[in-house]
Amino acid sequence: MIEPKKSVKSTEAYETPLFEEEYALKIDANENLFGASDKVLEVLHGITKEQLLKYPVYGKLSQKIADFYGVPIDCIKVTNGADEALFSLMNTYLENGDAMLTVTPSFSMPKLYAQISGGEVIEVPYKKRWQFPIDDFLKQIKNNKKIKIVHLTSPNNPTGECLSEENALKIIKAAKDKLVIFDETYAGYCDFSMIDRVKDFDNIAVVKSFSKDFALAGLRIGYIITHPDRVKLLKTVISPYSVNTIAVILAETALSDINHFKKVKKAVKKSVAFLSDGLKKLGFEVYPSEANFVLTDAGKKAGFVYNMLLKNGIKVRKFSSPDMDGLIRITAPDLKNCKKILTLLQPAKTLIFDMDGVLADVSKSYRTTIIKTYEHFAKGKTVTYDDIAKAKSLGGLNNDWDLTEYLLRKDGIKVNKNKLIEVFEKIYFDNGNGLIGKEKFLFDKKLIKKLAKKYNLAIFTGRPKHEALFTLQKEKIEQYFYPIITMDDLPQDNQKPDIAGIELIKEKLLSAEIYYFGDTIDDMLCGNNAKVNAIGILPPQNQSDEYKKLLLKHGAKTVLKSINEIEQITERK
Repeated sequence: MIEPKKSVKSTEAYETPLFEEEYALKIDANENLFGASDKVLEVLHGITKEQLLKYPVYGKLSQKIADFYGVPIDCIKVTNGADEALFSLMNTYLENGDAMLTVTPSFSMPKLYAQISGGEVIEVPYKKRWQFPIDDFLKQIKNNKKIKIVHLTSPNNPTGECLSEENALKIIKAAKDKLVIFDETYAGYCDFSMIDRVKDFDNIAVVKSFSKDFALAGLRIGYIITHPDRVKLLKTVISPYSVNTIAVILAETALSDINHFKKVKKAVKKSVAFLSDGLKKLGFEVYPSEANFVLTDAGKKAGFVYNMLLKNGIKVRKFSSPDMDGLIRITAPDLKNCKKILTLLQPAKTLIFDMDGVLADVSKSYRTTIIKTYEHFAKGKTVTYDDIAKAKSLGGLNNDWDLTEYLLRKDGIKVNKNKLIEVFEKIYFDNGNGLIGKEKFLFDKKLIKKLAKKYNLAIFTGRPKHEALFTLQKEKIEQYFYPIITMDDLPQDNQKPDIAGIELIKEKLLSAEIYYFGDTIDDMLCGNNAKVNAIGILPPQNQSDEYKKLLLKHGAKTVLKSINEIEQITERK
């Protein structure tokens, strides 16, 4: 295959969904959720075949944009979304050896376009959330001769703050021999724009879009407002008919119904304020936003927020990069959906589950693996299921590797622990082909889905991570549990009955009351020491009254015969 140019090969693509994502509420992409005006829809339904058979013309739309902002028509270039506007500006001015200056975090596409154009990207980080780092920014402009483009998003995505006019003017004047791009995709929601300054400075270009203001994201239409000479240059770079006729007609209509956007803006402001206030009451830090979204710092509970909303059909944006870890961005929906989001995030009962003997019958997997591993090293000797049960009842042997080692040493057989684990894992897991395949899942899946709508469901198991996930993914229920804490998440000396696993779950969730469901003495001790409700579950291989009494003796609040009796606990007032 023919090799692409280096700037393309070294740039990672921005991945988008190939098919429509099926969520009750998709609020991760900052689309205008209030929709286009009725007038736009009326015009759409009336489009004729005659309008479609000709190539598009842009004069009428360009004049409407010019009149709307009070600028000459020759300052306007209509583009296929704000993306084409940004890409064409980068492609017009950047070449190898040049650089684009921007802040981080910010919208990622301009960086990608700069790199594809052959330019270097220089990012100035915020020192304090989210106060524009003006001194560091000006220092770069002054000292770095490679900078040819300065890119600024205002309001910034994903941080939400608007650039001040004072800082904008400082940057324009410092960068008088460079192009300063103001990406004002979200500026319709704030009270500041640099469009009025286009007539005063020949080194600025303002990029706008119909996506956020007028809810026309699906049509991909935007525009550039800049010096007329720059518009002429851009016409050599941009395809002459890059924007389709339908997009042009509907954009003209949207601009003619500005009252619709005024209503949307008012509604968005109310939703942003309502959502921000509710998130603060939950204990999260919320940053001021002058856009159509809210950015909140959920800290260690970010995974909980994301997963709780996702399993209820609501998709938000969760960040994981070092400078954004713990941050969640939520596009503002209407007040009804804001209330739904906040209701879902209210502290609820947390149900934590052990896996072995509770969610899965391991009598023919883990228990048999213990016997086979014992026999591998004992050479002619064996142990019984009863021997295993007696060892389990001693406590302190929750880990089956440790239990196997204990049984061997009790019979005077010393083994290398790493070798024991290797043999054990080959018998039990073997890349999913071992005895793990004989396990029977015990928890009714319909009941899991029902509980997940009302409660936080989490897992704390002594299994290795890959074995826990194998079972959950095989049963197609992984998405209902968060977090999933395994032996791999804790130091060796913090395994059950140590409370570290439950404490880690507490940090990650908003809980009203916590229950831990387990089938061993160690599980009951762990739950009690962590000051949560320890509930005993009789494993399939031992449903005796004696074992029930043993669990109660070691702290079980009550003991159930099966995890499927769980509603006896959860439905109590």
